[in-house]
Amino acid sequence: SAAAAAASLSGFVATVTAERTTHAVTAHLRATEALTDHVTGLLNRRAFERLLERETFRAAREATSVSVLMLAIDQPGPQSAAALSAIAAVVDAAVRRSDVVCRWGGEVFAVALPRSNGEGACVAAERIRAAVEAHDFGLGPITVSLGVAERRGDESGLELMERTSRALVEAKASGHNRVTQASWRLRLPPPDAALRRGDKTPATLAFEE
Repeated sequence: SAAAAAASLSGFVATVTAERTTHAVTAHLRATEALTDHVTGLLNRRAFERLLERETFRAAREATSVSVLMLAIDQPGPQSAAALSAIAAVVDAAVRRSDVVCRWGGEVFAVALPRSNGEGACVAAERIRAAVEAHDFGLGPITVSLGVAERRGDESGLELMERTSRALVEAKASGHNRVTQASWRLRLPPPDAALRRGDKTPATLAFEE
């Protein structure tokens, strides 16, 4: 019907507009030196966290999905700036125009996927994993492990990243060069158990800026 066609067109326009807006915001942030990683040219962690909070707010307002993936290089030892830049380029080329890639810190990268559920994010993660594995970096084999999480309930951007980080830890612990999807809820030890161990925060990945 005409009404259905109009509704479909309206939804399409809204999706395209949202994707262009995210892309425009990303381009603006990259143009700001303080928000850009000087090695790879990607957004840095500070900019990514700011954009992710914006995307989680929009997902809550519009009742849409947003997912995040984190990936870490499997090969031990520090990678050169050239290697990090090359890996960043491969990752950036493997995602959608509306997705946002950042260098989270060290040899870890993160990707925000607006309007993507967990299943779609896993497909994107596998595409990245395969692209990195197949690429000839001229440095011997390089692979990555990835953790994936879809925003659930009223989860904040920080909470979403914590679950994604734990999924990445599981992926690396399971043998590397693989994708692991996070559980729905962040599993934390009882507060008293953490205090007995003398921990200030739950176990999670610690990355250098």
